[in-house]
Amino acid sequence: AVMMRHRLLPLLAALLLQAPVLAQAPAAAPPQPLEGQLVQLEAEGSQDPDAALAKLGELRVADELQERVLYTRVRILLDVGRTEAAEALIKQLAVHPEQEGRVQLLRSMLADRRGDDEVAVASAGKAVVQLEKTCPAGGERAAIESGSCDFRALWQALRILQQAQRDAGANQPAQ
Repeated sequence: AVMMRHRLLPLLAALLLQAPVLAQAPAAAPPQPLEGQLVQLEAEGSQDPDAALAKLGELRVADELQERVLYTRVRILLDVGRTEAAEALIKQLAVHPEQEGRVQLLRSMLADRRGDDEVAVASAGKAVVQLEKTCPAGGERAAIESGSCDFRALWQALRILQQAQRDAGANQPAQ
């Protein structure tokens, strides 16, 4: 756990340092319209999941982006506790090897929702390993701008691991 923490802290720090830079990205590199729509729908989904899911169903996207829409659908379902529906869609997403990092994150979130901390932490760790491959240290900004680095998913996986470390520390007897 200590070794994992030492590996994750530089990555987390790099992502934190990139946040202000990304917020000030030049107008020449606007966020992808679809990505912005999906982020917005995911946020709306916590308030009105049925409306957000309906809007997701109305999106017309290229075949190669369907997995990204499916991922957002699962995130909304998990956020509102529809675990059975989310689990079925995770299985659909899992047949796409390039989605392995996101699938592991979703499995972690599902396990967390169900109170299975051990599986949640293990899956979050696997998600970090997969997702950090596309977010190279020192090249985060370029990877994020190109769309190859899913920093939101990576951030969520790191948050799950961080929370588990906090919980483990809170359960340690004082010395």
